[in-house]
Amino acid sequence: MNHVASGEVDLSVGHERIGDGGPKALFVHATGFCKEVWRPVLDEIAASGVGIDATLLDQRGHGGSSPITPPLDWWQLGEDVLTVLDGHRDVIGVGHSAGGVALALADILAPGTFRSLVLVEPVIPAPPFKRIEDHPLALGALKRTRQMPSRASVIDRYRGRGPFAGWDERAFQGWVDGGWLDDPEAGEGAVRLACRPQDEAEFYRSAFVHRGFSRLGEIVAPVEIIAGEESGTSSPRFVGLLAGRMRLATVTWVPEANHFVPMQRPDVVATAAAGAASGEWSE
Repeated sequence: MNHVASGEVDLSVGHERIGDGGPKALFVHATGFCKEVWRPVLDEIAASGVGIDATLLDQRGHGGSSPITPPLDWWQLGEDVLTVLDGHRDVIGVGHSAGGVALALADILAPGTFRSLVLVEPVIPAPPFKRIEDHPLALGALKRTRQMPSRASVIDRYRGRGPFAGWDERAFQGWVDGGWLDDPEAGEGAVRLACRPQDEAEFYRSAFVHRGFSRLGEIVAPVEIIAGEESGTSSPRFVGLLAGRMRLATVTWVPEANHFVPMQRPDVVATAAAGAASGEWSE
């Protein structure tokens, strides 16, 4: 694991060679999570026999990366992606929710960076484009418990509950490991959320400002959009709207899954990423 400077923040980045290695693939997580939640997806890619060179990014304000300074401009997330890739092209991008947005914005900023994009539940808002101070998700984020006495207490409190229902245990353990930081000042074994509640809230407040929706036609890479059939975020109309604005996009619906498809059905995401890596689908 290493850190990469992107403007005023340091980004925590992990690297892992899957199988015998292969094309470079960048994995970018959703708001409030961390790079470690991709563990089951990487395991499933390895099981498929396809090799990749995986890079995993903790978005700014998350995991081991630096906190953010409001206001957040989501185009910075795209710039972070390009900074981490450091000029590499022909990359496979795999992103969940805000991570999918970061990859889409990066492709708009630097066409030709990606061989293909796997965007899982990408939240790319349509107009009106404006900051929402009282966004319900922002208000909810500010109520989060920041500190816990131990990682065991985190597991007891959250496993299988609320948004964590139906998660693959490997993804959940990844969130426990990477989404919480040791907090020795609070006591032996104590931990605190890596993503500060105020940083998570800022992601939601600023999510409708960037106008990326208006520029989706500039995305050069072929895109596979993956959405959960039980998602409260991605309706068929919304997903169809996104796909229709892109040059080349296909849509995969995942039954019995909600917004957290990578954590609930890592096999589906792995199949898409492995297919991109092996050249089974391309422009």
